[in-house]
Amino acid sequence: RAGLGLSWREAFQTDSRAEVEAFCAEHRIAHAWIGDEHLRTWQRRAAFQRHPYTGERLWFNHGMFFHATSLEPGLRDALLRSVAEEDLPYQTYYGDGSPIEAQTLATIRSAIDRETRRFDWRVGDVLILDNMLAQHGREPFRGPRRILTIMSTPYSSLAPADVPPTPSRLALGGAA
Repeated sequence: RAGLGLSWREAFQTDSRAEVEAFCAEHRIAHAWIGDEHLRTWQRRAAFQRHPYTGERLWFNHGMFFHATSLEPGLRDALLRSVAEEDLPYQTYYGDGSPIEAQTLATIRSAIDRETRRFDWRVGDVLILDNMLAQHGREPFRGPRRILTIMSTPYSSLAPADVPPTPSRLALGGAA
């Protein structure tokens, strides 16, 4: 819907429907055009992934981040008064399309809260992390900030199983 979330042109950084459709096909994203200006996408992804270097089975997904209950309650309620749940900019369900139970969401949030580590940043601080092993987030803040981000080898659960990940020099601690 207009005004909710990014337009498909902004999200995919193109004016070409053909490019969007090719991207969706390549990344296993189901999609449906709704009129001339709207696009609905949905994708099924695993909640757990195998770490490409350690082989550990890890909780690695955006399920909680994109679930409507992660919105501030007043905002969520206002949105749901305006649009049907399936028209929200983001929402997550089980892989079969059924809703995730409130108790399951509470259990996941509790586990995340137990494992959350907070610290105060100081000028000059640098944080290096493996986002699969230690997911990151941020607390609300006021005032200016400057964040510089460097990403290393991207991970995709869509990579063919017979293609091993290619470690970058940064990921292994070498010079860039």
